[in-house]
Amino acid sequence: MSNSNTFVKELNKTSISDAYQYQTFSSYITSSKNILKPNYSPVCVFCSHQESKALMNDGSFRQCNQCKKQFRAVVI
Repeated sequence: MSNSNTFVKELNKTSISDAYQYQTFSSYITSSKNILKPNYSPVCVFCSHQESKALMNDGSFRQCNQCKKQFRAVVI
């Protein structure tokens, strides 16, 4: 039985430096206004305390000032 979907030749390999590059021609995404940059809530998801400190530069991962638990922040 022959399978015509089987590759006969080796496929071109993508280099590591090119594999994770992101390109877009959308002016909406590439604008300097950071339209798509989300804002994260400082409210603790465990105890609902209003204050927490950012553990990541973007504020997406935080630590509560009261219960000291670390959590993924909710997008607001």
